[in-house]
Formats: sequence, structure tokens, C-alpha cells
Amino acid sequence: MIFYLPIYKQSKEEFNDFVASKAQKEIDNISLPENGGSVPDRLQIQIRSRLQTEYGCSWEQNRAVGWVKVARGKGGFSFFIAKSDKLKSKSPKKVFSLIEPNVIPGSWHVIDFSKCKNGEEVLGKFKEVLAGFVEEGDFKGCFVDLSQIQEIHKFVDWPGLIASEL
Repeated sequence: MIFYLPIYKQSKEEFNDFVASKAQKEIDNISLPENGGSVPDRLQIQIRSRLQTEYGCSWEQNRAVGWVKVARGKGGFSFFIAKSDKLKSKSPKKVFSLIEPNVIPGSWHVIDFSKCKNGEEVLGKFKEVLAGFVEEGDFKGCFVDLSQIQEIHKFVDWPGLIASEL
């Protein structure tokens, strides 16, 4: 295994904006007219803290709807799709069970990367493959977080890695 790439329904910024707007609505609802419509800072902090706890402090784990496991394959990389469990739990992490291979196109298959000569081409191929996963099926309208690959793609000998023995 090389990477676990999370699949999110919404970006971190969208989620933070949602929680902030929800907190602001609650603060506006309890503002007292006799105090000039202000709410004590301590109470505002408590409301924001409660909402962060309610919606999950670890956005990366709690907001992921699935994962893409990228592993080495002969002449390329294989992509395994895992979908988050629908069950809600009080623990901060969700359990991910694997989706059947025939449900998501391209999953459990080795995709050829041998024509990619540098990091930019490999990154483009990753984007192309992963875009296919979120265009249809269970992850339609979602996006895959490629930040891990984007941070290191310039420093990896991709042709050597792809051509190496398994």
C-alpha cells in the first residue's frame, strides 16, 4: 500500500462555514435585546465548542464518506475503494467496509502508468483516474483529497517505482 486517499462530500472550508453559520444562528437566537443584542464571550465559546464536538473534532476522519487505497501493481497502480459505514457511532472514527469490485468502475484493477515519464504526468493520470470514481456511482459529486500525492510527486522516481519488481 502506498496511499490512503480520503473521499469527502464537502471541502473542509465548506464544513467549517456550515458549523460557523450554525453557531452564529444559535448565538443570534439567544442574544438579549436589553444587553444591546450582545452575547457574553464565554457563552459564545461554549456554543462553538459544543457544535465542534457535536459535528466531530477530527474533520479528516468524520467527514470522509470513503477511501481510495492506492497500491503498487504490475506496470502501474491498483485502486481499492472503501466506503464509510452508514452506522452512526459516538466514537470519533468511522468503520470502513470494502465495496464490491463490480460496483465502482476501475476498482480492484491495475491501471497502467508505464507511459508516464515524470511526476507531472503521474499526477495528471492520478487526477484522471480518481475523477472517474467521483463522476458516477456512490461517490458522485464528491472529491478525492490528492494533497498527499501533490506534496511528494516532484520528489519520487515514478518511472523507477512503476518499473520495479513487486
